[in-house]
Amino acid sequence: MVETISVLRLTVPQIDAAAGPLALDQGKVSQWLDSMPLANVEESATSVRDSLQKMNRGKVPTETRYKVMEMMVGKAQAIDAAMKKQREKTAFQPTERNRQLAALHQSMLEEIAHGYKRVLADLLQHGEPGRVPQAMVVSAHRAIHALSHELLESYVAYSTEPDNTWGEIHRIYRFASQAKFHQTPVTSSSDSSAKETIEDAYRQIILLFLANPYHLMQGEVYTLFPMIAKWVDGCQLTPVQSGSALSGQLYIDPEQDRPPLYAPSTMPAKPISALRVDVSEASAMVAVPIEKLEFLRRDKKSLSLADRMRRDMLMRLRHAWDARRERTTPREPQNIDIQVIVTLGGCHHYVSGEKDFAPEPDELRLSGEAGQKSTASLSMMSEHQEQWSTNVGAQMSLRTSRFEASEVGGRDAWESIYETRSQVVEKALDYEDKFRQKFELSTWKQHDISEGGISISLGETLPEGNIRVGELIGYRHSADAHERWNIGAVRWMQFLPGRGLSLGIRKLTDNAVAVGGRAVEGTGAGGEYFRLLLSGPLQQDAEVSVIAPAAIFDVGTVLLVNDGQKLTYLRLSDLADTSRSFSQFTFGAAQPPKMKTPLKQSSTFSPF
Repeated sequence: MVETISVLRLTVPQIDAAAGPLALDQGKVSQWLDSMPLANVEESATSVRDSLQKMNRGKVPTETRYKVMEMMVGKAQAIDAAMKKQREKTAFQPTERNRQLAALHQSMLEEIAHGYKRVLADLLQHGEPGRVPQAMVVSAHRAIHALSHELLESYVAYSTEPDNTWGEIHRIYRFASQAKFHQTPVTSSSDSSAKETIEDAYRQIILLFLANPYHLMQGEVYTLFPMIAKWVDGCQLTPVQSGSALSGQLYIDPEQDRPPLYAPSTMPAKPISALRVDVSEASAMVAVPIEKLEFLRRDKKSLSLADRMRRDMLMRLRHAWDARRERTTPREPQNIDIQVIVTLGGCHHYVSGEKDFAPEPDELRLSGEAGQKSTASLSMMSEHQEQWSTNVGAQMSLRTSRFEASEVGGRDAWESIYETRSQVVEKALDYEDKFRQKFELSTWKQHDISEGGISISLGETLPEGNIRVGELIGYRHSADAHERWNIGAVRWMQFLPGRGLSLGIRKLTDNAVAVGGRAVEGTGAGGEYFRLLLSGPLQQDAEVSVIAPAAIFDVGTVLLVNDGQKLTYLRLSDLADTSRSFSQFTFGAAQPPKMKTPLKQSSTFSPF
């Protein structure tokens, strides 16, 4: 059972009035903590959680409770960091094991928050009026920190925010601000040399929410949250006079258990007490590392894969902070079943009419070089081109650029050296069978539609593949093979009550063309063919973009695009959209490079 205490309306476990005092020996607590191993994170988390549960439900003097909490919080935060590292890549995987770890992690953070909320409430109730002891400042900060990390874990798993969390964070901050200790530095429980204020912790979780955490890629919440701490000074919080109308602005209403809100220009808000939120300076701060990375790209003509992924993540963050929050198109309710295919490889497979992906022999045929034994444009012509022209393995997509190879028959490269031709054919056919199984269609429920996209859900059923924010999605409303596929990207993901796994899909195109492409100049040059999608046919004056695997190409890359009928050279000019799954570029026409790049040899024939 829980009770709501103090003027701050904090929820804490109820203490049995008939229970006797809980004896706590601080010396024994210290020995227990020192002997606790972190090698077994789950065991340590369970031990800390269970001990906090007992203390939070027992009668303990306020001073003793505070001292024991301060003794335990450092160890608890070390366990929290270890669990974050453990769950970073698996938090969304819908296994019973992950659900148990998530529940343990959340309950430990919840008990940390309960302990400090109880200390804070006791000090308010029994302390000297007008006096702010250090324990009150520290407890308020630690409570906001623990509550913020409860939200963090919800965002990582795309689950709903815990009840009361935002409301308690708002009210603790408001109290600290009114009592004038919100800017008092507090020593970090995990690093004695670091200090942070209550205002810093509050603005950090606000900025994370405004980064649209349900829109972030898997694991990016953990990456961005500590980075955001460097930009909290760019988040301005301004008190709003009671009853003032807010229009076209972000604001916080501490009387509500809700994150920062947006007041549309068509529906102004008049909260009793509120804080206006302005993140324009934070956005400008993020622009600095983006510009440095872009300068590096222009100077070196390319960026490392790690730098490109970091730049793209920061660009998405800045876009979220700059975004207009007005809905520009109406959303119409719908309740129909739709077919869905996931990943760029899957979309390409169905947009192409489920054709085999074999652009190499097409290139040889279209360039007029098939059958030649020597040429300046292709290396190893006598052996390698013959293999691309006749080998079933090549035509069955046995290439290093295949998608999710480890899931559909990927193997040790050294095995390939000693394969016979019959073995190559056998493995190619096996791969093709697994490839087709992997890209099976699934049925989802569509709930609404707007000009920008749709929202869909899968109910309580869990998806077979790895669906994540930023993934490419193909969808259509019927099994009619003549109906074109819509191509979109997962904009947000969340487990919603009554709907289960729910996705927001931003529509990219309803006129996609499946092509093959390889880089012949710039980032990615010398690589194999990749499955690409064009947003429409290549026609004069048509505004067409190309959708490619993420982080393979970059602005300035020259692509050789092969649609099976002709070869076209394109230079990527602007990065229009990007995620961990795909990058979308605008482009212009390009001339063939003076020195042609040879066709990449398949990994079937060489491990290098």
